[in-house]
Amino acid sequence: MQLYQETERKLPLEDEYTRTYYRTINIKIPKGYHVANANDINIDHSFSKDGKKVLMFKSFYEIEGDILKITADEFYNITKISKEFYEDYRTVINSAADFNKVTLVLEAD
Repeated sequence: MQLYQETERKLPLEDEYTRTYYRTINIKIPKGYHVANANDINIDHSFSKDGKKVLMFKSFYEIEGDILKITADEFYNITKISKEFYEDYRTVINSAADFNKVTLVLEAD
């Protein structure tokens, strides 16, 4: 899901459920190549309410030998988003959408 919109939000938002997604992707890097833009994987946006993270999308990577290990951790621990915090919600949702648009580039060593 993505929320790229031009108009201002007029009403609060309510999700039916809280949700969590935790994904790990392992990619074998071919011999003689490296990932030129691995840092594009690193995305970190969250929103805290009352001192506690309630919305988050965070992705990061590790390279272990010839394996690129990508982790994406995403959660929405509240179901009601007031109009004043809608932009924070939208930022987290769009971070997840942006992660799905990352194209990795392999370059020869």
